[in-house]
Amino acid sequence: MNTDHNENVAQKENDDHEKNNENVQPVQKKINEFKSHYLQHFQSICCLGKGGFGVVFKARNKLDDGKYAIKRIPFPSRQESRDRVLREVKALAKLKHKNIVKYFNAWLEEPPRSWQEEMDNQWMPNSDCMDTSSNITTSPTDTTDSHSEQKATKQYLYIQMELCQKYSLSERLKNDTLHREMINILNIFCQIIEGVEYIHSQNFIHRDLKPSNILFISDDQIKIGDFGSVTKMITSDIWNEYDDKKCLNKQHTNQVGTQLYMSPEQIHEKPYNSKVDIYSLGVIFFELLNSFNTEMERVKTLQQVRNGTFPPQFLKLYELKTEKDMVCSMLSQDPKKRPTASNIKNMILVYLDRFNLLMPDSCPF
Repeated sequence: MNTDHNENVAQKENDDHEKNNENVQPVQKKINEFKSHYLQHFQSICCLGKGGFGVVFKARNKLDDGKYAIKRIPFPSRQESRDRVLREVKALAKLKHKNIVKYFNAWLEEPPRSWQEEMDNQWMPNSDCMDTSSNITTSPTDTTDSHSEQKATKQYLYIQMELCQKYSLSERLKNDTLHREMINILNIFCQIIEGVEYIHSQNFIHRDLKPSNILFISDDQIKIGDFGSVTKMITSDIWNEYDDKKCLNKQHTNQVGTQLYMSPEQIHEKPYNSKVDIYSLGVIFFELLNSFNTEMERVKTLQQVRNGTFPPQFLKLYELKTEKDMVCSMLSQDPKKRPTASNIKNMILVYLDRFNLLMPDSCPF
């Protein structure tokens, strides 16, 4: 009797095991058969950053042996969210300028469930990838997308871009590794202006200019990066698309670091145009001119400057007020009173001539 019972139990366990194998085999087969374009053509070197936007890898192209930055973004299921994410690709493909991160290629992948997680364990074995969710962003996807996609098979958008140095202007300012001589400050700022002027000439608005999105190719050559918030100018005058505005507001909610560079009209959800980028430039220019001892001091000071109050050491250092006037013009509460990128270039040229300053070759002016 016991023998029969044991045989039945053993048979049941064997049947269950075979059934589980039958269920596992198709999944494993899909995993084994999946061909990743990224894996076929690139070798991951290291992770450059990760956060809510996705992840950025430094990778070597197996064919040309070149090194690139590969940005991987979870691709949303809703069409509106997809359109927002794809704006970055479309903008990068169109914008070709020496002060804008160069775009090479983009593609979609739809790996089997759990495949990506297994690969990430190999690509990021020690979780040594710094969290840059406050530094590198992309157009946000709806929360409903992210929840539903956790259960479904995910699609990923890969963007192959020019590889820049690891540390952005944000890290250089924070670590005080930036040479703050006026020539160096103006050289960096002139290149940013040149890039922004070109972006606007192509009828785009960046909408997320900040030090963490200013990257370096060399110590004196910069590139504007992260076009995850880019939008087309609806007219040459005013931008007022409700869905996009709502989306941008979601992205920047509770992100004090980003809001420090946002124009008042963006924060208050009012119609706006390319002058929002000029406001961001005003904050960046002040930050280039003024050093801080702590992060708390930086946040507090930038908040005060946005309201027109400058620290005493800044006023003492720049007694002629030329620099302050330039910052104030860019930070005007009235967008119409803010200069264009071309106007700022002219202001800097007058400044250089006034003080007989000779700029390095990397300066575009």
